[in-house]
Amino acid sequence: MLADNHVRPRLEPLAAKVPEITIGFWVLKLLTTAIGEAASDYLLSTMSFVGFGIGVAGFVSTLWIQFRTRRYNAFAYSAAVMMVAVFGTMAADVIHHQLGVSFTMSTLFCALGVAATFWAWHRIENTLSVHSIATRRLMTALVVVNNVAVRNRRMVTKPVPAQLKSAA
Repeated sequence: MLADNHVRPRLEPLAAKVPEITIGFWVLKLLTTAIGEAASDYLLSTMSFVGFGIGVAGFVSTLWIQFRTRRYNAFAYSAAVMMVAVFGTMAADVIHHQLGVSFTMSTLFCALGVAATFWAWHRIENTLSVHSIATRRLMTALVVVNNVAVRNRRMVTKPVPAQLKSAA
């Protein structure tokens, strides 16, 4: 039996861990995505594997902080969203440039991953509402969906081939 003053281990947060969806949310989302894309491109092009390591370390540390918070924290959330953009872009670039997987194939695979994540989320939680994201399990689902979306976006934002630039 636990005494009243005994602190139980932290199992689940008590409050929502994501912001309200407002115009400010979308502005912040666009900014963190743009910063993430630029940071990823810079780190990979100038530092190669060291840059990739920095991206992975930032991704892991910001997610660790976000998962440890018990309610929405603007700094922790924004940092995690930005590092998801950095890591997702890096992953897409490494998969495409190093492993030779086309953006079309990786997009198809990622779209299936998003669909499977949404299916599992709805099956377990009986909702897809962002207002219900108050548990680590749902936060993980959100990170998976966000990261896969970043990888899919990379297909749209890939550089224009030199042949098309010269034709213009």
